[in-house]
Order: sequence, then C-alpha cells, then structure tokens
Amino acid sequence: EKDVDKATRLYDQACRAGAGVGCFNLGLMALSGNGIARDPAAADGQFVRAREVYTKACDAGDGGACLNLAFLYEQGFGVDKDPGKARALDDKGCLAGEQDACATAALLALKAADTKDTAALEATCKKKSPVGCRILAQVWFRGEFGVEKDVDGALKAAKRGCQFGERSACAFLGALLGQANGPLAQVRPLFERACLLGDSGACLAYASSFKGAPEIAGPWIVRACDIGDAEGCMYAASLPTATEPERLERTARACRM
Repeated sequence: EKDVDKATRLYDQACRAGAGVGCFNLGLMALSGNGIARDPAAADGQFVRAREVYTKACDAGDGGACLNLAFLYEQGFGVDKDPGKARALDDKGCLAGEQDACATAALLALKAADTKDTAALEATCKKKSPVGCRILAQVWFRGEFGVEKDVDGALKAAKRGCQFGERSACAFLGALLGQANGPLAQVRPLFERACLLGDSGACLAYASSFKGAPEIAGPWIVRACDIGDAEGCMYAASLPTATEPERLERTARACRM
C-alpha cells in the first residue's frame, strides 16, 4: 500500500547511508508537494545534502555520481545554475566510464555547436546507454542542431533505449508509432511500460487509448497524478469514480504543481 511517511523515512535513511538519490528524491517530494507539504526551502536543503553526497562519490571516481551532480548544476537544485560546471562534470563522469554521462556530454556538445556529428551519441547507444539511445532518437527524429533528420534511425534508437529500460524512449517510441497510425496492440505495451517505469505522460497516453472504458483508464490516470503530473491530477479529479475528498485532494495537488 502507498505509505508516504514510510517512503520519506526510507529515503532519509538511504541519504544518511550515503545514497544521494535518497536525498534527491526527498527534495523532489518537498519541491512538488507530492505526498508531503510543499516546502521549497526544505527541498533546497535536501538538494544540498544530495550535492554533498554526489560530490564525495564523484571525487572518488563514481561516474554515476558525477552525472547526478551535473544534473543538479544544470537545473539549479541546491546550487546556482552553472551549465559549464554541469558539462565538466558530465565529461568527468564519461571518463569514469558512465555512458549516460557520455550521452549528456555529447548532447551538450551538439547544443553548443561544437560538432554536428552524432557519432558520440551513437557510440553510447551501442554501449547500452538508455539515455544515449533516447537522446539520439529525438535528435534524429527532429533533425536538431544541424543533424540530418533520420526517422528510421530514430525508431531504431528509441526501440533500443526502451529495451534498456529508458522510460522516455518507450514513450517516444509509442508516440512515433501512434503518429504513424501503428496498431494499438503495438503502441499500448510501450506506453504501459513507460508508465510503469515512471513516465506520467505515457500513463495518460495509455489511458487515452481506452476511450469508452473509464474503468480501465481510470487507474492509469490516477497513476499519472501520483507520479506528479498536474494535468493527470485534474483528469483524476474528474473521474466518475472519484469521491468528493479525492476530487478536492487531487485538484489541490494540481494547483500546487
């Protein structure tokens, strides 16, 4: 059963034991008001704890910690935003062998117009970086940053990323197939997988594929809300099965977001 108090205790325990993701998740909960009172100041304090843990681990050669620390600097969570610092940390994580960091560094190089070559991204995808496959799929599909558009390549990269468990890649693949009028039997499992991996947009897309069947769609809409999707909370509040307390709580949550 859902138990936010227990979750926060376990995240805090993980944080104190040296797992930065525990601190980070506590920060996200406080920032969004998801399950606990919204408190930006408390969120910032948790992000500072995460930064300290990630910094120590990154300095010790943990490439994944460097990648997570780069994200804090990119978003300005617990630190001042510093794109240059974020890129340097991604490079450091990549040198330590973290392929997702290599993928992020390759994307930043494209954005900075340092290169128009996707070879670095392709290499990370081949080395089973789910993030690299997802970024490669998006760049090829949109033809971004001066890269030539390659829809077939985008589909293959998204499929590979989904196989590696990248939720955004599964959702992106489902969207591409949906736009191409792919059969629901092929599209639905992708949205379902992405939703179960934590992509709230995929939860809503999966729910919308069951038009005329609110008893099936409803739980997936609620799941999108629980993940932290404001639109999902508004839809969940209007479900015919929602009780009055649920409608009020979901609408208030959407407002906070």
